[in-house]
Amino acid sequence: MDDDQCYEQLRPDEWREVILDSVADGVFTVDHDLRITSFNRAAEQITGIVRDDAAGRPCCEVLRASICERDLCPAQDHADR
Repeated sequence: MDDDQCYEQLRPDEWREVILDSVADGVFTVDHDLRITSFNRAAEQITGIVRDDAAGRPCCEVLRASICERDLCPAQDHADR
């Protein structure tokens, strides 16, 4: 089986993971409750947290960014719209 055949058999969620893992920047997605739903390989390297440990946790808890502590969260702002 060649690469093209392998890719053709991927489910949509698997495609998303392949694409996100190919991005050099840390990328994560959250649900409406701001819990992490996906976390790419670069995000793992940046945070030191593996995706399975990040999944389902609030993004502010995983990322521990100072912006989260000042109520300036861009994810929250977007979720409120």
